[in-house]
Parts: sequence; structure tokens; C-alpha cells
Amino acid sequence: MDTDKEIFYDPNVKVKHFKKGEFIQSKGGVSQNVFHIRKGLVRSYLIDAKGKEHIFMFASEGWVIADIESIEFHQPAQLFIDCIEDSEVIIRNRENQNLNFSDEEAVKEKLTQLYRRMGMLQRRIIMQMSAPAAERYDWFL
Repeated sequence: MDTDKEIFYDPNVKVKHFKKGEFIQSKGGVSQNVFHIRKGLVRSYLIDAKGKEHIFMFASEGWVIADIESIEFHQPAQLFIDCIEDSEVIIRNRENQNLNFSDEEAVKEKLTQLYRRMGMLQRRIIMQMSAPAAERYDWFL
């Protein structure tokens, strides 16, 4: 996790507090932000044509959440991101993120975070296809 010193000296980073139920991102606009959850719990979801909510993922303390498709392909965001509880979020602009590829430890840490997120999404999809709701909830906890 970033130290306060690194966060507050980086002009491309904002720390913002959100209340429970408050939106971090809405569907529609092209997003360039990646959200690091410092405290709290947030979720990303979409609403289908029938008005039904479909949760894509949850992000708790130490996790990262974003609409990757919007960021990478400059498409309108498909996901709403809101707070399930009061949250403190580090907001980084994807375009201005400084990645130091000469620091081997930093690269390893970023790859570990990426693999962790991919693994969790894979597990969630597999559970959506095969596990009852109670089992999925227990796994999340």
C-alpha cells in the first residue's frame, strides 16, 4: 500500500472520502481512474435492460477497482462503482500513473496484485456458475 508521503506528493493522486451509498463512478462517461480502497468496502455492478443489478466485484481495503474496459479501450464505462460502507479511496489517473519498471520489487508487487485480482475474478465466475448463494457469501467473507 502507498505511504502517505508518496500519496500526498504525487499530483496525479487524490485521496477522497465517500459515504455509504455514494457513487465513485457512474455508467456512461469514459473513465481514466483507478480506485485503490484504503478503507471501507465498494462494489462494481451493472444494471441490465430489465433493471436487474448484477454485481461484478467487491473491493475491500487494499484492493483496486476500476472499469478496465473503459480505461484501456476508451469506451463508455459499463460499471457503476459505489460504496457499501463509508470508504477512503485513493484515486489515480491511469494516463498519468508513473510506473517504475527499473524497480524489480515494484514490478513484482504489481504483477502479484494483477494475478490476485485475476484469480479472484476467475473464482467468482466459477462460483457464479456452480455454487449456491450461501456458499458464495461464505467464500467472500
